[in-house]
Amino acid sequence: MKKNSILLALGLLALPMCTHAVAEEKATEAASTAKQDDATSEALKAIEGKWKLVTMRAAGNDAPPQVIATYKYEFKGDKLMITPDNPNSNGNFSIKLDPSAKPIATLDMTDLAGKNEGRTLSGIYALENGTLKICFAKDKRPTGFVATEETGYGQILIELERE
Repeated sequence: MKKNSILLALGLLALPMCTHAVAEEKATEAASTAKQDDATSEALKAIEGKWKLVTMRAAGNDAPPQVIATYKYEFKGDKLMITPDNPNSNGNFSIKLDPSAKPIATLDMTDLAGKNEGRTLSGIYALENGTLKICFAKDKRPTGFVATEETGYGQILIELERE
């Protein structure tokens, strides 16, 4: 009986230490999440605004200049509007960025309306020297900024410049 009382007392003494460790771990997680949210907010601000399409490539083929000239992209917060729209989409997307993803920052676009409503395209992006490169695919996230014959028409590479 005395042995059980001693074990119970020791256990009660250890409880505050365990609770402190859990609280510390939760605080570290919260700080990490806040840091990630800050990075995402900064990334969204960096791409916000109107962009013109400069290059579009799929299956190793460049889109014709007359097609490229018609497309405009506008990022506002976590939304993307592409004009003109097409038969499968009204051109409105929600976007999710992860600038801390390794080895390449990620971008997911979810169609907000139209035939493809709710479909998410997984992509990668890079913003360098005023050019925004995005490579996205229907099936799986690209691992590089390529749209070759091997990747087919399911993977598209675009380059945008600010208007």
